[in-house]
Amino acid sequence: MLAFKLLFLLCLFNFAESCLKIRYPGPPKCECSSLLLNGGAYEEYDGTGVIPSVGSIITAPPVLVLEDEDCAVSMYCESDLELLVFDTDKTYEFLNYPADGMCDPYTQKWKMGDNEGSLITVNRLYGICWKLLNQQPPVTPAPEKKCNACSMDGIIRDMGVSAILINYEEKENSDGCKAATVTCSVADGWDCPNLNVSALVGPTVYKISQQFSENFASSVLTCSDDGQYTIGDLKPTSVWCDAPICSPKTNEPGCNSCDMAALEDTLPFGVEFQYMEDTPTAEGCLRVYAYCHRTDALICHDTEINAHNPDGMWPIATEKTEAAAATTLTCAADGKFYYDNK
Repeated sequence: MLAFKLLFLLCLFNFAESCLKIRYPGPPKCECSSLLLNGGAYEEYDGTGVIPSVGSIITAPPVLVLEDEDCAVSMYCESDLELLVFDTDKTYEFLNYPADGMCDPYTQKWKMGDNEGSLITVNRLYGICWKLLNQQPPVTPAPEKKCNACSMDGIIRDMGVSAILINYEEKENSDGCKAATVTCSVADGWDCPNLNVSALVGPTVYKISQQFSENFASSVLTCSDDGQYTIGDLKPTSVWCDAPICSPKTNEPGCNSCDMAALEDTLPFGVEFQYMEDTPTAEGCLRVYAYCHRTDALICHDTEINAHNPDGMWPIATEKTEAAAATTLTCAADGKFYYDNK
């Protein structure tokens, strides 16, 4: 009985000693590459030339904080310096932000967050802090003004209508910019009512007359800074003169050719008829002030000046007394006197 127990214990002991032991090793040590640069030491790593080779610059090594057995990293610059990280094939500009990340112990590469919140892989963390001294903002040159470079050549168009004449005059204003005055007029012997200065802007035709009268129109175009003539908000590509209708003038006697003596009729006894030139019309046409009066002592209850035309006899006196009457007549282009269109 004793022998059996001893044998059993011996077998049990040998079985325990023969069990297989499995060991699980921890992750490799974090040995990702990092280097703090200063002075001119960065030049061999700055392959893209981020830091200018000319001008006054200041550099300083960044602050490097490693934690969790060198697996967590934070690299940043103090003051107002900006952080640059030189990788093996790229330069990262963190500016005034820190470069925070973790070392991957299996690849020995840094996993970093960039300025945009994206995760990037960095082979090495070689950093420097820097800034450019006396940095001036870039000066943007003012756009060149071309307001004296406009030309009417290629814009002005003669439509080939003999009755319509087009002219233009270009001159420089006090501000140094050019302006062009376009004038439309009518040739002698023609009538062109509703004469206009017209302009083509894109596919649309505009009437751009600024001053106009019978048989005349004009407009002023201003040269803008882009070297194109404008009128208001329009930039015409063509300018010309036009009128809906042009017709030859008729050979009329004119409004100064009327003969008052030819109108005198036989006067009653004791009546005298006289006339004199009055103030001309605005168009320069002849006006006559005519009056008649009694030369005796007779008193009339009604006085009148009568005029004959193809439609009959018409009273035309505008001023009347017991012994006199007067009126004003206007000479028209057909060489005839008119009163109230009669």
